[in-house]
Amino acid sequence: MKAVLVLSAAAIMGAVALAGCRRDSEPAQMLASLAPTSQIDPANYVQTAGQSGLFEVEAGKVAEKRARSAETRRFGRMMVRDHTDANARIRAAAAASNPPIPFPTALDPQHQETLAALRSVPRTEFDRQYMEGQVEGHREALELQQSYGESGGDPTLKAVASELTPIVRHHLDEAQTILSNLR
Repeated sequence: MKAVLVLSAAAIMGAVALAGCRRDSEPAQMLASLAPTSQIDPANYVQTAGQSGLFEVEAGKVAEKRARSAETRRFGRMMVRDHTDANARIRAAAAASNPPIPFPTALDPQHQETLAALRSVPRTEFDRQYMEGQVEGHREALELQQSYGESGGDPTLKAVASELTPIVRHHLDEAQTILSNLR
């Protein structure tokens, strides 16, 4: 069974397609529960984007070591760099909220399980599965950042989400290009 892992960023925020493991789509679930005029809860945004961002950094490190193609390794390095930065920006905005919103400090059990599955994907399949997950995860991350940027409940976090939207769009474009080159 093919599974999809959400990586978002925030990012993000992204997903890794792995055999035998499926993770629920947090950004999509969070957004689907909102009425068209509802504001996205800042704490939910920070938790969702934070978990996704932390995962992206760790999954990117795995890609740097396990990917066979130079393009996929480069993408993994970009995920580590960009999501480390995005995490810091979201963390700072969350800390400035009134009241402050805690940023996750560790991966939740679902993300830990998915990361373990990613580490065990056969190397011959790693690049394709990692990039499939990146495409799916960044689609959802883009939706999260755009939605929060438009209707988020905290002005500082809204500004950060708006600033991150073009970065996530770039990640999605890159992931789609790399994936198409692997097929």
